[in-house]
Amino acid sequence: MKNIATGALLGVLVAMTGCQSMDGMHDGDGMHMMKAKMSDAQILSVLHTANMGEISQGQIALQKAQRADVRNFAQRMVSEHTDNDQKGKALLTSANMAPQNNHLSMKLQKDSDDVVMKLNKADAKDFDKTYMESQVKVHKMVLETIDKKLIPNAQHPDLRNHLTMTRAAVAMHLQMAEQLSDSLK
Repeated sequence: MKNIATGALLGVLVAMTGCQSMDGMHDGDGMHMMKAKMSDAQILSVLHTANMGEISQGQIALQKAQRADVRNFAQRMVSEHTDNDQKGKALLTSANMAPQNNHLSMKLQKDSDDVVMKLNKADAKDFDKTYMESQVKVHKMVLETIDKKLIPNAQHPDLRNHLTMTRAAVAMHLQMAEQLSDSLK
């Protein structure tokens, strides 16, 4: 079951780095780099999708996690991603924009739904490790996506600032997830 969940999470990661127009080039990890520019509305749609995925996965972990520290991490993910999503919605309102779905956000949504389904089916004894390993992988990829795609394409100064703060939070989440994941080995 762990391999199935890990495979589904890899799909989420690939979606986050390679779903828009491809230029055929590869980065150091062998994944396609996105070539197409993204609008601020598309960037906010990607952020919203990522936040909602984290919230959904965290809610499952709150129900299924065996260890208190994993549940505490999950609660933090739900709370902080909810707050980040609300800030993104406020940016949309203040800039008079509507979120614009795009290939990246739609693929991310599908893959996130697949991960949620796998987490719902995960055995209780393996859940904590499966969830935390997925959090490490997802946060690594979100950090890379923010650095390589979202920040470079953001035009609105408030969005660039929001992305910079989001990046710091994602980096902190990654460090926490790595420490917790290591403690489960």
